[in-house]
Amino acid sequence: MEHRTAEVLDRSAGVLLGCSVGDALGAGYEFNGPCDPDTVTMLPGSLTGRPAGEWTDDTEMAIAIALVAAEGADLQTPSALEAIGEKFLEWFEDGPDDIGNQTASVLAGADGPDDLARSARSFTASHPRSSAANGSLMRTAVVALATLDDADAAAEAARAVSALTHPDPRCTEACVLWTLAVRHAVLTGTLDLRSGLSMVDDDVADLFSEAIDAAEHGSARDFATNQYVVSSLQASWFSVVATRTSDPATHFERGIRQAVALGNDTDTTAAITGALLGAVAGASGIRADWTANLGGWPRGIDGAGLVDLAHRIVQS
Repeated sequence: MEHRTAEVLDRSAGVLLGCSVGDALGAGYEFNGPCDPDTVTMLPGSLTGRPAGEWTDDTEMAIAIALVAAEGADLQTPSALEAIGEKFLEWFEDGPDDIGNQTASVLAGADGPDDLARSARSFTASHPRSSAANGSLMRTAVVALATLDDADAAAEAARAVSALTHPDPRCTEACVLWTLAVRHAVLTGTLDLRSGLSMVDDDVADLFSEAIDAAEHGSARDFATNQYVVSSLQASWFSVVATRTSDPATHFERGIRQAVALGNDTDTTAAITGALLGAVAGASGIRADWTANLGGWPRGIDGAGLVDLAHRIVQS
């Protein structure tokens, strides 16, 4: 099968590894102002105080999804979504020191793993002006690994997993776009965010088409405010486009440095960027010194563990 080739396995591992490296790199600059990309390096968490190399909620929630996907679950099904919800709640009950306000409210308001979607809809209905944060976009890349054989399934699973905490159409369709872009990158080794535009809901298709155009023609200062899901997608795509180079490993390094250098929600912007660029660079194209000290929740998983987890997903 196409997704069992050595190249695709390497690129699949690059998705999870790239997400975690971007997350850990950004953790040292979280909610700081813009900086010079060339100065970006691994630092202890600026909010959490965790050691340099430790990931935050972005990777932790992605791993929760990945652990379910690695069992061969169809992420569109109620049983798989409930299993993901159970992992989210297990993580939440462990008391994460970095968690988005919307995610925290939804998880706290749920009566159990099968109640997350209801809690999320309730939050969205009562916060119509602030319910489109980037908390589901940050974790969505792993959905691509579970749906390499089927673009339609990738889109539907991205929507369903997003809706566990972020059901606003701007969130679900941003997840569709990014998931399909990651899937395309893993399968082809090329970058194309527009590859999924035809599968985005018609109500927001123009919004995202215009947002992609703006990201491709803007400057760094345009994307320094990046917690709103559309702005977050733009900041990440800007970081990809502005640092294009023919060598995928160099592009990965330059892209996530740029994502961090934008400032504000640096761990999330760099995690989203890193997942997509890692889907082209592969695990083999990511600097070993950036993966050497990776870790976080759940304890016992490190960089090598993420590679193994990605392989299990695409081979399940």
